[in-house]
Amino acid sequence: MRKFFLFGFIICSLLFAAAFMSADRSVKRFIAHGRNPRLAAIYGAPVPLEALTLMPIEDIREILQKRGYRELESIPQQPLEFRLRPEEKLLEIYRAAFVDPYGEEIPAGFFTLSLGSSQKYQQRSANQYLEPERLSYLSSSEIKTREKISFERLAPDVVNAVIAIEDERFLNHPGIDFLGIARAVYTNVLAGKVVQGGSTITQQLAKNLFFSPERSLKRKLSEALAALSLEFRLSKPEILELYLNSVFFGQEGNVALHGVESASRSYFRKSASDLTLEESALLAGIIQAPSAYSPRRHPDRAKERRNQVLKKLLELGEITSEDFQRASEADVKVFPPATYKRQASYFIDAVRASLPDEVNMDALAVSGAQLHTGLVPYLQSCAESAIRNQLPALEKRIGAKPDTLQAALVALEPFSGLVRAYVGGRDYQESQYDRVSLAKRQIGSTIKPFLYLTALDPHLNSYRVAHPRSILSDRPLHIQIPGQPEWSPNNFDNEFRGDVTLRYALEQSLNVPAVYVAQRIGVPALVSTIKRFRLADDPPPVLSLALGTVETSLLKLTSAFGALANEGIYSSPRLFRSVVSPEGEELFSAQFEEQQVGGRGPVFLVTDLLRGVMSRGTGKAAKQISGLSNAAGKTGTSDDRRDAW
Repeated sequence: MRKFFLFGFIICSLLFAAAFMSADRSVKRFIAHGRNPRLAAIYGAPVPLEALTLMPIEDIREILQKRGYRELESIPQQPLEFRLRPEEKLLEIYRAAFVDPYGEEIPAGFFTLSLGSSQKYQQRSANQYLEPERLSYLSSSEIKTREKISFERLAPDVVNAVIAIEDERFLNHPGIDFLGIARAVYTNVLAGKVVQGGSTITQQLAKNLFFSPERSLKRKLSEALAALSLEFRLSKPEILELYLNSVFFGQEGNVALHGVESASRSYFRKSASDLTLEESALLAGIIQAPSAYSPRRHPDRAKERRNQVLKKLLELGEITSEDFQRASEADVKVFPPATYKRQASYFIDAVRASLPDEVNMDALAVSGAQLHTGLVPYLQSCAESAIRNQLPALEKRIGAKPDTLQAALVALEPFSGLVRAYVGGRDYQESQYDRVSLAKRQIGSTIKPFLYLTALDPHLNSYRVAHPRSILSDRPLHIQIPGQPEWSPNNFDNEFRGDVTLRYALEQSLNVPAVYVAQRIGVPALVSTIKRFRLADDPPPVLSLALGTVETSLLKLTSAFGALANEGIYSSPRLFRSVVSPEGEELFSAQFEEQQVGGRGPVFLVTDLLRGVMSRGTGKAAKQISGLSNAAGKTGTSDDRRDAW
């Protein structure tokens, strides 16, 4: 019997050691990553540091502050600090460490950048980038906010209040409070239900950092072992700082408030370093049940809970009777919730929808995986602003009712296919329908570059090769279509110009010469080009195809134009780049395809023709507004002018 118990003891000890080592590995990895939780999130693209030097100062400040950087008047000494020196045209930044889209650890570093001039690096490395901005959490569409504050900056009343009500023996136990567990069991047995928990602050922190919310004995044991490891490797102030920067304090509208700094700014519009005793006790009381003790929805209940915290502080000798009397009689005063807007909402939805079926989102969320995209938040902001500001002006100009027009915009990097900006509609709150990838519209005259490319490229047609100075007929055409009325295409202005060059026909987006060219090259050749550029899978083989009577999405059309910008190489559009595990292992990567779909010479000619569209033709107004000197592009409208490109 003694041998049996000894064997059982050894087995249990080995199992305990293995379980502890597993928990300890997670803790060590967490500490090695700078004690920043690897949040399961969707991230934008890293931003080249040189890009900051060309931005207005206010934009630089906003970009850095959104990433949690703190502006100083002295030289930055640690990560997430920066100093702007406008008079000397300098930006000093202590860039934080980050994980790049390939899972590589990029160390923190100090940089001095000269403002107003692009600083070209000989060979740009990942070290010369600003860390990617978090766009959304991976687990759900919920918006979260988590502003950090150091332990030294916390108001002492906050620290005392949280310890008093959540874990009064925090400073003395090793991560597990056995006395507290025994007391909780005794209280729950007497009550006949669970009315009190025995988890310490360290255990709660372990749960927040490493485990899913599931309730199971295995998870509780793992949580306890992780708590022991945290206590072994970190000091009490470090543990408390991590806990107070991650604990949940409730909802602000559709925003989840994580961390005492976020909660303080939400409820009191001040930092957690400036909280009063009664404000500190109110926040400490919320932690147990953020919904039940919400000071906005249940002020009376929140006040009662706050006073329980104050009473506990009095019992522990942390405050005087006078302090208790004054604070417990104070009214609960909080600010109304702020309005938050989820960043790149249409894009986030599209990313989630584009993930392969085998990707288990819940598993990725629990593991702390990071999904990296190519979106540039600064460009995304510009895109959203363009639509928000220009649609009302357009409605006024054409006499449309206010708030009736819709618009979408997508920006792609031609050689990589990565999406840099993505706006699926005018207002995500009003309509979640994504007009970038879901809406299919007739593309009108935006098909003409591909029509003329077919004529210019000997590999795309079997007729004869055209050139920009080829003479085309702009005279009335009468086309007999079996079983249908005679078709006589017209130009936009109902005028005819006689003979025109191919260049002029494209610049002025003339319809009749386009149909003339389609007759010469043959509709099958145009259909083949459309398929090569992935504009549409099954375009109708009719002559009116030359005027864009084919439906496609904005994403597909932009990708096709991207091939023109990329010397005839089509790069498949990518909504995300990779999914990386907390250990830096690439779990998934977006399928990427490159194909030469047009000859480099003919594509160069078409691009030059499209510069003429912007300089002298139908795109002239866009060039004047943008100020771009070398832009190439094409406008288009559908037959009934319902859609404009």
